Amino acid sequence: RPEAIHIGHDEVAGHNEQSRTHWLRPGEEMLPAELFIKDILRINTYLTARDVEVWVWGDMLLSAEEFPAMTDGPMHGGAVGYGKAVRERLPRSIVICDWHYDDDRENFPSLVELQREGFRVIAATWKKEKTIRQFSRFAARNRAYGMMATSWFYVQGGNWNVVENIIHVSGQAFESGISSAQ
Repeated sequence: RPEAIHIGHDEVAGHNEQSRTHWLRPGEEMLPAELFIKDILRINTYLTARDVEVWVWGDMLLSAEEFPAMTDGPMHGGAVGYGKAVRERLPRSIVICDWHYDDDRENFPSLVELQREGFRVIAATWKKEKTIRQFSRFAARNRAYGMMATSWFYVQGGNWNVVENIIHVSGQAFESGISSAQ
């Protein structure tokens, strides 16, 4: 009986040239946005009927065109029908995990915009300490729904020093952001 389930839906095969050549066969098309949306909505209907909160990654919901000043790494929603067009059709009960792994900025307009549109947002970071600190503090100051420190393949590889550092820096930065927001 989980309280929440993260359903993924990030980095759709073909979202950029590298993904297209790696995951798709010649002539194969990226998943149409309409099917992407229908899949999220179907899973959401099933889970919310069971009082389970639905979390989804935000990269396919954001485009570099919409947020030109931000690093485009987590902005995969530039394909036709993706980006803001997907967000407009999602229930506001869905929690969006807005990930930024390599951005040295002090503010993150994507998080603020998602909140402005009525979504609860979890800030997600990875291993770059400057990004962890900046995004965690920003998320806390802007009252994000939460903070997620991702460790990806470091756990499987047994790189515990890296995992512990990611968790420590993330928690410390988020906590300091909460303190400065009060």
